[in-house]
Amino acid sequence: MALRLDHATYIPPCLFDVPERVTHLFALNRGHSGRGGFRRVPECEACLVNDRCPGVPDRALAREPRTAVHPIREHRLRRRLTVMSTVEEQMARELVSRQIVRGGYGEVPEHTVRVNFHCNQSCDFCFVSTHLPPAGDAAVRAAIEAAGREAAVLVLSGGEPTMNPRLLDYVRLAKAAGVRAIELQTNATRLDAELAGELAEAGVEQATVSLHASTAELSDAITGAPGTFVQTLRGLDTLAPLPVRVQINYVFCQANRDDFPNVVELVVARWPRAGITPIFVGSHTDVVPRTPLLIPSFSDILPSLTRGLERARAAGIGVGGLDTMCGLPLCLVPPSEREAFSSAPLPPDAGDGEFVKGDVCGTCIESHRCYGVRRGYAELYGTAELRPFAARSDLAPAARVPSAISRSAVSALLACAGVAGALLLAEVGLRFARQDGVALQVQWGMPDDAVEQRARLRGTDHGRTFSYDEYGFRTGSGLPYDRSVLFIGDSFTEGVGVGDDETFAQVAERALRRDGIMARSLNAGHRGFGAAQELKVLRRMLARLAVDAVVVQSFPMNDPSDNIAFGGFGITDGHLVEYDPPRVPLRARLAGAVAQSWLRNLYVVRLVNNALLPGPAPWDSDTSLDLERALLREIIAAVGSRPVLVLVVPTKLIQTVQHGMQPTPSQRDEVHRFSEVCAFMKEIGVPWIDAGDVITDLETDAAKSDGGHFSRDGNMLIGEAIAQRLRPLLGSGAASALIRFPPR
Repeated sequence: MALRLDHATYIPPCLFDVPERVTHLFALNRGHSGRGGFRRVPECEACLVNDRCPGVPDRALAREPRTAVHPIREHRLRRRLTVMSTVEEQMARELVSRQIVRGGYGEVPEHTVRVNFHCNQSCDFCFVSTHLPPAGDAAVRAAIEAAGREAAVLVLSGGEPTMNPRLLDYVRLAKAAGVRAIELQTNATRLDAELAGELAEAGVEQATVSLHASTAELSDAITGAPGTFVQTLRGLDTLAPLPVRVQINYVFCQANRDDFPNVVELVVARWPRAGITPIFVGSHTDVVPRTPLLIPSFSDILPSLTRGLERARAAGIGVGGLDTMCGLPLCLVPPSEREAFSSAPLPPDAGDGEFVKGDVCGTCIESHRCYGVRRGYAELYGTAELRPFAARSDLAPAARVPSAISRSAVSALLACAGVAGALLLAEVGLRFARQDGVALQVQWGMPDDAVEQRARLRGTDHGRTFSYDEYGFRTGSGLPYDRSVLFIGDSFTEGVGVGDDETFAQVAERALRRDGIMARSLNAGHRGFGAAQELKVLRRMLARLAVDAVVVQSFPMNDPSDNIAFGGFGITDGHLVEYDPPRVPLRARLAGAVAQSWLRNLYVVRLVNNALLPGPAPWDSDTSLDLERALLREIIAAVGSRPVLVLVVPTKLIQTVQHGMQPTPSQRDEVHRFSEVCAFMKEIGVPWIDAGDVITDLETDAAKSDGGHFSRDGNMLIGEAIAQRLRPLLGSGAASALIRFPPR
């Protein structure tokens, strides 16, 4: 059912509790700001849509002077509030993309025409609105003819363009219209010998084929289309002997950031005449989740990118695309590739407002031919990775140091070199002395909306496929249900190290169904969560969904630290208080900054970090335990009259102590935290399970997984134990009419 706000009755988006959920109701423009009967409040000054919103209705302020508002502070949300108001207008906007090509064919216009939007794959980093219906035939033909009039390079794209039965007709039309060249962007899954030959004969000169991994398991997880990896390989085999230039498009994302050299090896061995276009996942549209789970940092991909480029150059494989909007900033491109950047300056409107530059870019002499970084990337990682070029010679190998450098400068350089040498020696010594590694102690401080941010993501972890549905829940069975069980917790609940159908939430669902209880599991577990984030998630889910029971998982080893790092709650005069916005401790911000930079790889930095920040947090303090107890009590209160079950997860150390081992002084705090949480469970009298009673040898079980979490077998045991405790709480009668839940 399509909903729109009455044009005569304007309600600003900030009056809704969660503006993100009502963006489809708005199509703001600057004409709104002149409405009468509205008034600005102090919060309007920082709102990103204050240029197109008149403020808060006078009547609302008269009725409630302290009306709660939620000003728009994210550019992503601003864009969603100002999108086109109809499907037809959105289709018209996305049908054609125009840009100036700075390489390959020279500085010429390029028109990308999306002959359809739908696709037979579902990559999370795809920025195309694949939900849109295809544009009309007349509109596509008009776009192709317009490209011909401008003698532009025409790129026929999608979605997946080979799904359009008129594709051959469009290629022939483009050839007759006089376009400069015709490129086909495809995943090649539908290219058999007949279609590929006809496309080449009709005038396709280049096929850009998406191939994002070297193995079926990784590729199919990224594309969300099992079986299509093999089809893409066959399509490339079909294109190889044809008179068509083949360029393989590889999009760096979090899941494949280390696989690029392997893809290069595959290209060298199988299609040595093809070229490669390594590009970076774009965060410029709202259909791409803006999260580190999908988008890596430039620093994360550079080692893999550099190794792959070196192998490609050695084998004579052409490489391109690094100077496009989907490439990298010039200063981060490996030196061997910098001269391939076009020397042409960018037009003033290059990037369409989606790129930003750091402060250092103002001093870079190459800034005129570099886009910078996407706004969405800067929101995730900032611009600290950028390194300005002070002179043109910075692009080439270092020249001889001029004799004009003063003695003081030379002394400073020598001192820096001495410090660097000492650090290098210390690093080498540490790696020899600490061959078991040096763990970096980090406070997570995970945002509580990380569940929603991972919606529709897919990937692999320890050889297992993981995926999340449109709400951010770990993918469920999709079977019909008559009640819902919400699972909240950290990485144990999320199921790190096991597949979607192997988490204890899914095992519990299957066990309940065996007994005729048609329940579905809603797995909102997220790595790095403590009780603080879990409470926030629980409140949102109970407000949005019909939940019949809740399973809460607690990990006393980390939760007190995670609560403090989150900063959203505290204890004042013995009472739980909530901070909005969260008050993240400085120690957590510093440790997090180290963890997100390349410095985290150095043992020296890890030791210094751990020394300056002893332990992830004062988690053994009475304050942290008071906070944990208060949060758990608030969680139980929020569940209300619904059945609730708590799963308390011990560490391997706890079990060894329970078996008679005496803990060291440094281990006693860990034992104390676990004992306190268990005692609290007994005190409040809710049903609870000690995971150590279910999995009698946690160390052996974890060794079968990633070394720190439940294995597939362990999840089976935990899931069955949860189902056994939930059965009498849920009963066997239907709580509501049977609902057909679509597969997720």
